[in-house]
Amino acid sequence: MLAASDIDPAGIDLVRGGLSFQTDQIKDRHAVGMISVANYPASFFTELANSSDITFLTIDDALAEKLQSLNPGYVRTEIPAGTYPGQDAAVPTVGTSMMMIASEDMSDDEAYWLTRTLIQKFKRLQGAHASLARLEPADMARMPGITIHPGALRAYEEAGVAAK
Repeated sequence: MLAASDIDPAGIDLVRGGLSFQTDQIKDRHAVGMISVANYPASFFTELANSSDITFLTIDDALAEKLQSLNPGYVRTEIPAGTYPGQDAAVPTVGTSMMMIASEDMSDDEAYWLTRTLIQKFKRLQGAHASLARLEPADMARMPGITIHPGALRAYEEAGVAAK
């Protein structure tokens, strides 16, 4: 984000840490912002919105294009209005696809079994967290900027959701 925005990190006081750390830093007024890639609704943003006066910053088309040129895995999206307390308008932003990462040493059969099982049990998976409600097997099969494991690709093809 900093590189795409032409911001020199040497000119700002950056603190790095996990989501709990970042959330606590903002609540304790030790930080004024954070950058995070998370599927919405994210519990840490809900917690922040309930305990602090926060504003989501938009990412305009020009910045989104620059981010995508640096990493083709970014996609244009928006956080719908009302996703978080006090967030009354949609927020144009970028996101990434949810993915599982496997070692290239994983056998085709193992990747096939894992992916096929996820597809077969997908409705149950969606019930595990609200952020998965918008995800579909076809989304998992369309990952910009990466190569899909051959075993997983076989499962996507069998399910009729492989990217063309």
